[in-house]
Amino acid sequence: MNLFERFPKFSPSDELMMYMYAEVDKLKIDKEQRMMEAEITSSIIIPKVKLYHIEAEIKKAYNLNYFRINPSYPSELFSSDYLDELVLESYRRGIVSKGFFEDYSTSFSYDRIVFKVPFIQGGIDLLSNGKTGDIISKIIFDEFGLSIPVSIEQREDYLQNQEFFESEKINILKRALEDQRRAQAASAKKEATAEVTQKIQSEFKRANSFFTNDVTIEKNGTQIKCGNMTFDVANKEYVVGGEFEFENIVPIRNLEVGMHGVCVLGRVFDIDERQVNRGSTTLINIALTDNDSSIFIKISVPTSKKDEELSYFKKGNAYAIRCSIKKSEYDGEPYISYLDVYKIDIIKRCDKAQEKRVELHLHTVMSQLDATIDPDALIDTVKEWGHRAVAITDHGNVQGYPPVMLASEKKGVNVIYGMEAYFVNDTAADTSKVIFGPKGNIKHCSFKDEFCVFDIETTGLSLAEDKITEIGAVILRDGEIIDVYKTFVNPEKPIPKEVVELTHITDEMVRDARTIDQVLPEFLDFVGNRILVAHNAKFDTGFIRKMCELQGREFNYTYIDTVALSRYVNPELKRHKLNIIAEHYKLGGFNHHRAYEDAEMLAQILDRMFEKLSYEDIKSTDKLVQAMNVKKDPRELEYYHQILLVKNPVGLKNLYKLVSFGFLDYFKKMPRVPKSVLIEHREGLIIGSACEAGELFTAVVDHKSDEELEEIANFYDYLEIQPICNNMFLIDEGRAASV
Repeated sequence: MNLFERFPKFSPSDELMMYMYAEVDKLKIDKEQRMMEAEITSSIIIPKVKLYHIEAEIKKAYNLNYFRINPSYPSELFSSDYLDELVLESYRRGIVSKGFFEDYSTSFSYDRIVFKVPFIQGGIDLLSNGKTGDIISKIIFDEFGLSIPVSIEQREDYLQNQEFFESEKINILKRALEDQRRAQAASAKKEATAEVTQKIQSEFKRANSFFTNDVTIEKNGTQIKCGNMTFDVANKEYVVGGEFEFENIVPIRNLEVGMHGVCVLGRVFDIDERQVNRGSTTLINIALTDNDSSIFIKISVPTSKKDEELSYFKKGNAYAIRCSIKKSEYDGEPYISYLDVYKIDIIKRCDKAQEKRVELHLHTVMSQLDATIDPDALIDTVKEWGHRAVAITDHGNVQGYPPVMLASEKKGVNVIYGMEAYFVNDTAADTSKVIFGPKGNIKHCSFKDEFCVFDIETTGLSLAEDKITEIGAVILRDGEIIDVYKTFVNPEKPIPKEVVELTHITDEMVRDARTIDQVLPEFLDFVGNRILVAHNAKFDTGFIRKMCELQGREFNYTYIDTVALSRYVNPELKRHKLNIIAEHYKLGGFNHHRAYEDAEMLAQILDRMFEKLSYEDIKSTDKLVQAMNVKKDPRELEYYHQILLVKNPVGLKNLYKLVSFGFLDYFKKMPRVPKSVLIEHREGLIIGSACEAGELFTAVVDHKSDEELEEIANFYDYLEIQPICNNMFLIDEGRAASV
């Protein structure tokens, strides 16, 4: 099973999709801590920036506290080009390497790799003590199975670099002190400004960045943001040990074995104790979190003194702990050995708006991997924030209703009962998802008529940012190729290295080619009024449609997606990539990922699938649509998110019916709500368009026509417009060009 199949809640951008076919070999899951690691095998290198992006999006999609992907590649892919990737990964595995590899040179061979950095011997010793070379060597072994020693050496120009480093550090501190003096003078005159304060903080943070990574100190040093929590230390209470200053604060995720005298801030969320040595000794494990990462405080004491130790820590309280980080002899994991402890306060999030909103889209822990708040705790939060009502819209279920009802009655909060449904449109004239036509009108023709089978190559997968580099097409008539078209296109931008490796199309090959404004009219003349055919047609036609829009042309073509067609014609195949189908039909090898060669092979595949369909007396596009619609199953259709809200008892009863239908009759990975069934049970319900995974927003992103958008929107009672920040990932993924 590949990444795309294993994590269906994550919708990768076109830019990331090429990496999602990596096979998932093994999953390590800790359900209680919501932590997961995936071991994968990929035939192509996944750049670390892309890999970290995929990790972050999967972590977000499944609401995990921790998610890590450990890739494995064929050993022959390892080369000196991968050294920058090794350095990036070393930042994650060994914090000592941060900042040392901004300017380095290398000596590379498959027997030994030497990194040369321009630092004095103390810096080299720090890297050596942190076993940075061993860490990089282990990364190579883990990812490529190669045992290559790695060493760190001093570069010849280290003195020049050191002089600059010392000078810059002194300048930073001078600027910080000067700004501090100005701020103090202004404060005495009650003229201190936020700008000066912010500058002081940023300069000191820069000068001390090694120890204050991911830590922000605000409000005259009394409020400290660490991890994903904010603490107030103004009213600290002494617990045990000695007094200490809030210095050398390290987030839990950055703790390393061997650290001493560091300050850790967090909230205790669990306390466990067990007796050993026939009851004479008690081992205490205290779980501490900053809502970004977690660690244990481990204590071993005579059982007679365990109550005293347990009295220092209470579940739910927050603490500042000056401590050492040691390695457990039992499980090899780092843990906190406390020296001094203060009890501190947690600053809770609050709603400062004058006019409070009513949230109509909200999940609880009843939404699998999508929320962490208990239904009854949710009502407490709504009450604290001053909201008069809230809607509960868990994914596909209503299990949160009983605790919400009981809590709301006690707190006096009105509840709007609802659900985020997995909606499928089974009422469309064509639900086959194989043949698509302009404004719903599909051109009908015999399989013996002429089809234009085409493919494009691009600089990347983003409709918003990338450009076409090659177009290849053939005209297929009754199994014969009667005409061909192929041309390079100048994208007017560099082709990324990974795309060159995939397509073997270089900047030199397209430099003298015509631009798309010249090529597109010629290609459309070649197409004529024929039906277009493409593999994963949404991608290819999306680029052609976009180019048509830019040139003021209408895209009024019927087109066939052979990926969906193959799923129908070749159900015995688990995957439907072009080369896999070609191998299935024994059509021989071809130059994959080149436009003309792909188009020519796809034409042969199309002819074989038409031939196979003809045995079922399906010999035209209208017969194909009819046959697939007869066999249509809502469980096989594309689903969208949709909000259903209850406005009266009739609506509540209808929602319960829809939940039952979804789980009993239309369940595949998730309980689906067919449009036909929803229409029948619509009374008493208010229907909203939901998030970016909703039917309407998806159509907007896919550049559907205004008529199609209006037709979709007319079905809904209200349209949900979420904060822009919720959808900023669309820009990161290249699916949207700008805010």
